[in-house]
Amino acid sequence: MSNSASLSIKTASVAAELDKAESIARELSLAAKNARFVVFRAGSQAAGLTVITSYFAELAENTIQLVHTINDISMRVATDSVKEWKARLLLDRLKSAREDLFEDEHKQTLKRVIQQAMQRMHSISDNLKRELNKLDAQLEEIQTLMRAASVIVVTSRLESNRTGEFEQNLREMADNIQRLTNQIKERATESRRILTRDDL
Repeated sequence: MSNSASLSIKTASVAAELDKAESIARELSLAAKNARFVVFRAGSQAAGLTVITSYFAELAENTIQLVHTINDISMRVATDSVKEWKARLLLDRLKSAREDLFEDEHKQTLKRVIQQAMQRMHSISDNLKRELNKLDAQLEEIQTLMRAASVIVVTSRLESNRTGEFEQNLREMADNIQRLTNQIKERATESRRILTRDDL
C-alpha cells in the first residue's frame, strides 16, 4: 500500500475517533451544565464547586474546538498525501521518459523539469510532515487536558463532601465527568496510536 493510501486511511480513522470524542465532549458539556445547576441550588454549601463546574463547561467547549482543529488538519494531511503521491508518480514518469530519450538536448530540458518536480515533491513532503506534527501535538493537547480534568474531578469530589444533601448527586456528577474525560482521552490516545501504525 502506498504511503498516500496509508495516510488517507489513518486520517479517516482519526476523524472517526474524533467524531466519537466530539459526541462525548458534547455530553461532558451537558454534564457540566447539570452540575452547575445543582451547585446553584446548593448555594453557599457548594461555593467551591462553582469554579470547578465552569472549568468543566469550558473544557468541553475547548475539546470540541480542538476536535474541529484536528479534523481540519486531518483533511490537509489527506489532501497533502494525495498531492505527494501524484508528485511522486509524475517524478517517476519523468525519470522513465528521460531514460527513453536519445537526444541530449531533450534530456537536459527534461532534467530541469525533473528538478522542479523534485522540489515540488519535497515541498509537499515537508508540509505533510509539519501537518502530521501539528496533528500529533493537538491530540497530545487533548490528552493533557483530560489528565488535568482528572485532577480537578478529585477536587470536585472533595468539595462535594461539604454540600450536605447535595453530596451524593454531586459525587455522581463528578463520577460521570470522570468517565467522560477518560473516554475522550482514550479516543485521543487511540488516534495517536493509529497515526503510528505501520500496518495501515
